Formats: sequence, C-alpha cells, structure tokens
Amino acid sequence: MNYFSEFSDNSRVWIYPSTKELNNLESEILLKELIPFTKSWDSHGTPLKAAVEIIENQFVVFAIDESIESPSGCAIDRSVKKMKELGLLLKIDFFNRLKMVILKDNVKKTIAFADLEEYRDWKIYNPLVKSVSELNHSFLIPVIESGLLR
Repeated sequence: MNYFSEFSDNSRVWIYPSTKELNNLESEILLKELIPFTKSWDSHGTPLKAAVEIIENQFVVFAIDESIESPSGCAIDRSVKKMKELGLLLKIDFFNRLKMVILKDNVKKTIAFADLEEYRDWKIYNPLVKSVSELNHSFLIPVIESGLLR
C-alpha cells in the first residue's frame, strides 16, 4: 500500500481502530469533520503538515510530518478529543485497545486480544505502527510475527 504518499516515510501516524467496519455514511461524516480539522491543526500556533485517511473502512489514521513541525502534547490531545466526540456522535468505539482486527482469505474479524492465540495463522492489522513507512510496509502482518502473542 501507499498511504500518505505526500508525507515522508518517517512521518508519525496515530491509528484509531473502529470496533466495527465503517459504512459509507459514517466514513463521510468522519472525513467531513476530520479533513478540516487536519488542515487547521496546529501546535502552539504553528501549523502542522497533517492529514487523515480511513483505511480498510475500519481505521482512522492521522499523519503528521514531524520534519516540518512536531505536535505538542496539547495538539495530540485535541485529536484525541475530536475522535472521542465523533465516536460519541456515531456511537463507535475508537479507543478499545483490547480488540484486534485480523484477516484471512479476505475475511476480516474483530476479536478480543485475549483470543489472539486462536488465530495464529491469520494476519493482524498491527496496532503498533508509528510511522508512514511502517504503515505502508508493516500494517498487515502475520499474527505470529506481531509480537502480541503470549
């Protein structure tokens, strides 16, 4: 994949997984709110080079090119607050880190983290990626390579 192609590979990403697949209306509402948010996103008054994409109809992903300006804690908090507001509006949980999204033979499932061991032969959307490069090259990986098994 080639997400955030206008960003450097080391640009930072934040992934907000939905516990369900987003429908077209939900995606439209999210993008209608989040695209203007990223265009006006700043860190202590300094504009950030930021963007948002919805990936696989399940992940809201923000990217910031930190080579231009790094986000402050307050800037990151604003994105968290925005995602919480949108989650409440749409009745979607973007903050349940105990749910994992896995894929096998074009079948996508959301499972409990505790059940991951039962899906060793599946792939997982890696919730630990931190950069555009990792997003493009290591977002979907075999569960056994994820480092998440006990």
